[in-house]
Amino acid sequence: TYAEAVTIMMRVLGYEPSAQANGGFPTGYLVSAGSAGLFKGGISAPTNAIATRGIVAQLAFNALTINLMERTGFGVNETYEVVDKTLLYNKLDVEKLTGQVVATSETTLSGQSSLKADQVQIKVEGTTTTYKTSLDASPFIARNVVFYVQEQANGEKEIILITNNKNK
Repeated sequence: TYAEAVTIMMRVLGYEPSAQANGGFPTGYLVSAGSAGLFKGGISAPTNAIATRGIVAQLAFNALTINLMERTGFGVNETYEVVDKTLLYNKLDVEKLTGQVVATSETTLSGQSSLKADQVQIKVEGTTTTYKTSLDASPFIARNVVFYVQEQANGEKEIILITNNKNK
């Protein structure tokens, strides 16, 4: 059901103590999920409704960038806090960034390019960085993008997904 899918995601994110404090299954999990931001993208369904693939996919996607809840105190001082860690970065070693594509192997915003075919330059918060990618970034030249970067074994950062930033 929808409530069970939400419960699974909240347990993966470590929010079970919060959900239990808010009344347990299903209400506590739904309340905690709303507070954490799990329902981004307009997810909504009756508690006992069938959890469709689309709903589960959106919940999983949203869960990737929600800050995790971890135990920070032990013993008689057992406490839980939301920490600055996400499934995406801390468990999958993928970083989500936003920026503007300023150069590909074909061209740059200022003229000729000296980049290799598997490179792209993206300006993030005033700093331009060259990334490796097997994706065709040429359609994104001069566009604001959301991109996902994974650090490779050799220390090189590789873009594994790039999309238009719909917020810009």
